Amino acid sequence: MKTIQRVGLLATAALLPGVARAQLVISDTLTGASSSYKWQALNGACLTAGNGTGTIPACSGLSYYSGKTLVGGVTGTLPDAVGSGALRLTNGDTTTGSNGNNQTGAVVSNFTFPTNQGIQVTFTTVTY
Repeated sequence: MKTIQRVGLLATAALLPGVARAQLVISDTLTGASSSYKWQALNGACLTAGNGTGTIPACSGLSYYSGKTLVGGVTGTLPDAVGSGALRLTNGDTTTGSNGNNQTGAVVSNFTFPTNQGIQVTFTTVTY
């Protein structure tokens, strides 16, 4: 199974209790060549349209997938066009029969933001 994750993060927080409330918006579609935020990429997480300039590596050339055929993407091959990419968490290399089994990937915020007013996360996932 090939999985593509598209993540948009919206964080809302107050600066000080009893003082005018402000909204902090962190929005990242992860469909481009890189991210402007400092994410920590773990294991197989990569950008299908990535160019290797951000904190999330490009899928093409990622050592986690060394020796595996990269599959999927918008056209069936990688890299995707900038703006049409996605955050990939696993590859699902059907040429080796793994179908994505025993593969992992994640991105974790490597930046801080206040959460005393909670957090709202919105994301789109596509599985095919």
